[in-house]
Amino acid sequence: MSCKKEISADNAHHLDAGNFFNLSDSSYKQILSKGINLSNWFIDGGDKAQYPTRFTEVHFKKVKQMGFTFVRLPIGFYTLFTQSAPTYLHPGNIKWVDSAVARATRCGLAVIIDHHPGGHSYEQEMMEDKSGKLINNFAIYWKTLAAYFSKYSAKQVMFEVLNEPYGSARSTVPNAWKWWWPAQEKVVRAIREAAPNHLVIVEGEEGGSAAALVRETPYNIPNVVYAFHYYSPAEFTHQGAYWVGVPYNLLRNVPYPSTPENVMPVINASADRDVQWLLHLYGKKQFNQDSIQLEIDMVNKWSQLHKAFVVCTEFGSYKFYSPRANRLQYITDLRTKLEAAKFGWAMWELDEGFGVINYPNDNRNNPVFDNEMLIALGLK
Repeated sequence: MSCKKEISADNAHHLDAGNFFNLSDSSYKQILSKGINLSNWFIDGGDKAQYPTRFTEVHFKKVKQMGFTFVRLPIGFYTLFTQSAPTYLHPGNIKWVDSAVARATRCGLAVIIDHHPGGHSYEQEMMEDKSGKLINNFAIYWKTLAAYFSKYSAKQVMFEVLNEPYGSARSTVPNAWKWWWPAQEKVVRAIREAAPNHLVIVEGEEGGSAAALVRETPYNIPNVVYAFHYYSPAEFTHQGAYWVGVPYNLLRNVPYPSTPENVMPVINASADRDVQWLLHLYGKKQFNQDSIQLEIDMVNKWSQLHKAFVVCTEFGSYKFYSPRANRLQYITDLRTKLEAAKFGWAMWELDEGFGVINYPNDNRNNPVFDNEMLIALGLK
């Protein structure tokens, strides 16, 4: 399979610019049905030397061939955004982000442009800023960014306001999470001014959790998609992950599903009391596909009540320390529950600790998909 012939970024993508979405048009549900995240490309603190080459047309061809319909492109807080000059898009970086979007769309993949900061400090500043200047600057930035990428059709590019918003994380104010929904609406309306027909993807506070989403009422704005992330149970999905801290980074060989019996060997293998207690509770929960179903049902009920289209823009399991068969079962269970609810999904992520491809001999020009994982994702 080959991708379309390259066209200059300035003149491309107008070919079907008349294609847009409305609430009676369900084609976007197919476009956002099966996605994959492209991690660590344009993140804060990333290696700028790999901007031109981290994911090539070889990757996008294979992603499309495997049956994915879209990619989610995380953009770091500082990659394009300058707080003091929100209409300024960093010229040395925007050209590479644009090139990445062009590369993906040429291969027939839609792209979610996802504002993906590395932490929550700016969100907390926005939440605590009584003047409203910071959220207004963020809205201006997004309006500028949406105007830039509106040269792509609405069936090629979508905009995701903020990854895993959690400004209230350190707040002691009761119900501090309530700041985000009206603040986010300002950003959505700003994007809508610049790109009237493009989909805007929004998340609830508290890290984009399902529980946070269903507390909210959808915006009275057309072409908005509602997203959540799913990493439950963290004892399984983040076992051994160094960035989550103790005791999760100490976990090894934690099973899924969980029972009091099957966690006992793992408990006995650890001398850490926090690990032992965490796994004792995990076994007692007996987390399984029925547990997943309960949470998906909660979101599905909300979706049907409000006639809102929902996509799970992140889910997955860290692969280095989890039993492989259990990881495959977990992905199968979750993916089938999402699809049964008619939710779109995007797995986290393509080629790292949660990934679905490997590079024999560390050759990034030869990405090889994990066939068993493709089966778990329903792509084989």
